[in-house]
Amino acid sequence: MTVVLAIDAGGSHTRAACVDAKGTVLGWGRASGGNATSLGEGGVRAIETAARAAITEAAADASTLTAVLCAAGEAPVGRLGELAERLGMHDSSSWHPVGDALGAYFSGSSAPDGIVLIAGTGAIAARVQNAQVVSVVDGLGWLLGDAGSGFWIGREVVSAVAAAADGRGSPTALTEQVFSRIGGATACWSGVRTPDVAAILRAVYDRPPTALAEFAPLAFDAAAEDDAVAASIVSAAASHLATTIETARRGHENLPVVVSGSVLTEGMLRAGVCAGALLEVLQDADLRPATDGVVGAAILALRRRGVEVSEQLRVTMAEQVELRRA
Repeated sequence: MTVVLAIDAGGSHTRAACVDAKGTVLGWGRASGGNATSLGEGGVRAIETAARAAITEAAADASTLTAVLCAAGEAPVGRLGELAERLGMHDSSSWHPVGDALGAYFSGSSAPDGIVLIAGTGAIAARVQNAQVVSVVDGLGWLLGDAGSGFWIGREVVSAVAAAADGRGSPTALTEQVFSRIGGATACWSGVRTPDVAAILRAVYDRPPTALAEFAPLAFDAAAEDDAVAASIVSAAASHLATTIETARRGHENLPVVVSGSVLTEGMLRAGVCAGALLEVLQDADLRPATDGVVGAAILALRRRGVEVSEQLRVTMAEQVELRRA
């Protein structure tokens, strides 16, 4: 019986599944974040923990498994041999690390060619051809790009509140929402700063830059209540994402588009939120929502074993993974 190991290692959590050629989830495992780039050894251990749980429940012969690891950031390629040995797999050649964009795409479509747009903490679009990523747009990280991402929106939210606090910007409902999250200033940033501005500075500069993404949902909530500042932020983010996906689709408008990430699935495409530019660009697209990245990893692993993956098999697998996640 053909059984594969699929792993989706994100920044906040890692999931693993052993799946057969019919799309049946035989084993399941989960652990904390498995992003080896930002989490180091802890990320590698999380991948091992989730994979071991899935293999154990499936009672799978680890030495025969083909594994696909979808990883946010840089996959721990140099550690694959060690991981294989720990798990009783044949060798590191059994492991196939891919980027999370490919996993996201195949979680929403079984077609070998298509486009994926991801907007979560970061933002990236990729074109997939013959089950390989052949081009990417943006995904340049918080310092150089990720325009329209959760980080980008969160930064704009806090910037707008800071501007309102020191008199440069317009009053906004975002102010109350931001301060309900960060609280008041515990220490003054500068003797001439107001307590409000000092609190904002502490909340921003005492944490990693990408933590600003946690403020992104506030923009959607306030925009839905007709706050002009929030609506402007959401509209600008939508325009950035529209440019990203339009660039990725240029000359390939007939391909399906998988959308992934909380900014899109819980924000931009949510009824009542202004996202005109993005919706206009995607109005003619064959839109498909991403599911769990572990589904995409499983499809890629099955393909490597020569299994022809139908759309029905993908849907079946996605339904089973959703039950496991619950």
